[in-house]
Amino acid sequence: MTLVLYSVLAFFGTVIGYHLFRRIFTHLENQQTAKEHGCKPAIRLPENPFLLGADVVLENLEAARNKTFLQLLRGRHEKYGNTFTSYTFGRITINTCDPQVIKDVLALKFDDFDMGKLRRKSAGPLLGKGIFTVDNQLWEHSRALIRPAFAKQQLVDLSTFQNHVDHLIELLPKDGSIVDLQSLFFRMVLDSNTEFLLGESVNLLSSESSTMSQDFHQALDYAQQGTILRLRMGNIMFAHKDQKFTKACQMVSDFTEQYVRKAVDLHKSQRGEKAGGSADPSLMEAGGEKYVFLNELAKETQNQVILRDQIVNILLAARDTTAGLLSFTFFILARRPDVWSKLREEVLSVDDEELNYEKSKA
Repeated sequence: MTLVLYSVLAFFGTVIGYHLFRRIFTHLENQQTAKEHGCKPAIRLPENPFLLGADVVLENLEAARNKTFLQLLRGRHEKYGNTFTSYTFGRITINTCDPQVIKDVLALKFDDFDMGKLRRKSAGPLLGKGIFTVDNQLWEHSRALIRPAFAKQQLVDLSTFQNHVDHLIELLPKDGSIVDLQSLFFRMVLDSNTEFLLGESVNLLSSESSTMSQDFHQALDYAQQGTILRLRMGNIMFAHKDQKFTKACQMVSDFTEQYVRKAVDLHKSQRGEKAGGSADPSLMEAGGEKYVFLNELAKETQNQVILRDQIVNILLAARDTTAGLLSFTFFILARRPDVWSKLREEVLSVDDEELNYEKSKA
């Protein structure tokens, strides 16, 4: 019994010692980095010291529930500056809206930062081991895997996007009544992205959209909301027990996997044809000569888990960034008639000429 007690004490002593050493080492390392770059300590967001930051987490969750999270963040930055820290359940979070800091993290000094365990744990159920959840060699592998599939000659083809924009315009009320553009933008972008990435659009803007497509769209939304909630919960993420979230993540995976299997089968069929065999006509027709991102990705790897994870990562990121940008743009245009008039003049000057990638850059 005494030996068991000593073993338990030794184990916990080792764990505590390890974490204490890591904290001291990280603190000294941060001090050295701050000294080298002339960094000053950021203001710390006030919190109740007895609640370990639970009051901050609850305030964040309440604001998110009331759709006032942006206002909450703006208020904090106005009060505590462009960059401040918060402490929640043993984790220090750096909050920033400083453009230069964001540029350094995402571009100029990207290699000095990583996604981290919190990102992997919160987003893992939805994104798996895709490019937005992995670090170091796995990230390099993901980047190398994806890069060849983004051929410029395919990205400059706007015909796919034009069809879905036309569908969106058809749904706009002609009597000048109020319309929720953001909802339409999210559906339009998912329509175009699934056609480009998977070879087949979910057609959410169409009255003929399938029940499976609608379920996929709703599952993607719910899974993303759950991922954000888990991220905000931080170290108490283990308390997130939501079967609907688990089912939503599984539904997104199942929906994507059917296209992954088709792409892998197509690649094997084409490879067999090159070797002197005959390709399955139905598979060739499914792939056709149209550029499909997943088909190109399948040429680099036939690992279906890797393909699924990468596609879900890109699909989610491409949907939110594009739909979000469009929503913000029209939000501003509706409040800036001078900018709207100038933009309208430029568009009308094109007349009936076909809009292409080079003209859009001019």
